Amino acid sequence: MRILKILNAVFANYPHYIILLIADLPDSLKKLSPGMMKVVVEQFGESDRWRHLEAAITLYGYDRLPRNFAKSVSIMSLLASKSLLGSESHRLKIMTLLQTHGAKLHVDKGKQAMHIALGNNEVRLMHRLLTEGVSPSVISAVRGDTPVHAALAIALDRDKG
Repeated sequence: MRILKILNAVFANYPHYIILLIADLPDSLKKLSPGMMKVVVEQFGESDRWRHLEAAITLYGYDRLPRNFAKSVSIMSLLASKSLLGSESHRLKIMTLLQTHGAKLHVDKGKQAMHIALGNNEVRLMHRLLTEGVSPSVISAVRGDTPVHAALAIALDRDKG
């Protein structure tokens, strides 16, 4: 029982799949130059392997990466990813990680990003997009709806259970 408490305390901040993915990644990843690691991160992003991207960065070490290593990684690809459906908190975590290291959500993509979040009922992601400057006028569940209609539709959908 005491061992379980210790293990839970040690791994409390790491989702179990991250630990499994880290175990699958080679230790030689730690020896890559920051420039090569940037290429690895870009490849994971381009191939919709967001959990691998996060695991690789965790193994490599956040502090070893240059501030702008994620500059060419697409936030829209992350938001549109089907591999992260149902995992809003994880999508937000990766989004924060990428934005902290240079990735940008371009203003012209705000409407598309908001519609993805709305379609997935990801309220915290919608809030995040609003705080980043996406206009609330783009929020509608059905053509012609106002943001209030969309909010009500989401609330009613979540309250079904």
